[in-house]
Amino acid sequence: MSTRRATRANTQHQQQVNENNLHTSGDEEVEVDLRVLNNLSQEVRDLKIQMASMQANLQLIANQLNPSNLHTRASPRPSRAPSRHDYDFEEEEDERINLRQSPRVRRQRRIPSHPKEVKIDLPHFYGKDNVEVFLDWIGKEEQLFESHVVEEERRVSLATFSFQGHALNWWTSLVLQRSRKGLHDIEYWNDLKEALHARHVPSYYKRELLDKLQRLQQRSMSTEEYRQKMELYIMRVRIEEEEELTIARFLSRLNYNIRDKVKLLPYRNFNDLVQMSIKVEQKLLRRPSRKDSPSFSKSDFQKKKRPLIRALQR
Repeated sequence: MSTRRATRANTQHQQQVNENNLHTSGDEEVEVDLRVLNNLSQEVRDLKIQMASMQANLQLIANQLNPSNLHTRASPRPSRAPSRHDYDFEEEEDERINLRQSPRVRRQRRIPSHPKEVKIDLPHFYGKDNVEVFLDWIGKEEQLFESHVVEEERRVSLATFSFQGHALNWWTSLVLQRSRKGLHDIEYWNDLKEALHARHVPSYYKRELLDKLQRLQQRSMSTEEYRQKMELYIMRVRIEEEEELTIARFLSRLNYNIRDKVKLLPYRNFNDLVQMSIKVEQKLLRRPSRKDSPSFSKSDFQKKKRPLIRALQR
């Protein structure tokens, strides 16, 4: 009996020892895990502090390189390196703000703001029967469309929005006529230009411009005015000619006192020819004319000659 009791006691003691060993090993593992987590959190906080100090140093260097930022970004108190307590406090504040805000508010903050469209001030068009005014308006519209990169779909609506007076009445009538005939609306800028061109530019306009170009002479115009008018006629008629023909056209109608001197000078292109013509013209304008130069008549010569003869006779 005593042997059985001793064996049973030894068995119970061994079980108790094993249980104690299990508890101690489990506690040791938990302590190891907590230590690892604490070390990781400590390292993360240290990295944040180092990054913040690096950002502060970079901002200080940027302010030194650009002193204007010091006036625009003046801080009410001296800057200091953020501590570990500051980051803990900021994280807690961010969590509180996120909990207070509803999902709808957070969703609205994520929506990016779309850029506003640039406002274009287009010149008004009144639809008067003046071809030059109409062509100038077309050129101005195309220049604004290209500079503001206006899409093709918006050009017609913007151009028609600038119509005033008779031009607006014509556009309204045209839209109604096309709707009654079952035609599609004018959606493209080139189609609108063709309709306006047919309305405001007569069929004989090109022939008339060609005639004006052939009869164009400098006469009382300055060299620059003569050059601008000739280029305007060429552009409106849409003549594509070689530069040599343009040079011959310019020289043939230039005033002869300028032409005779320019022909003797070397020039490479049309622009050089125009600049030399302007210089010759300015030189001729500075030179006094024959009418302004002092002249002596025969009577004046006789009056001055008589006292001289009397003096010699004495």
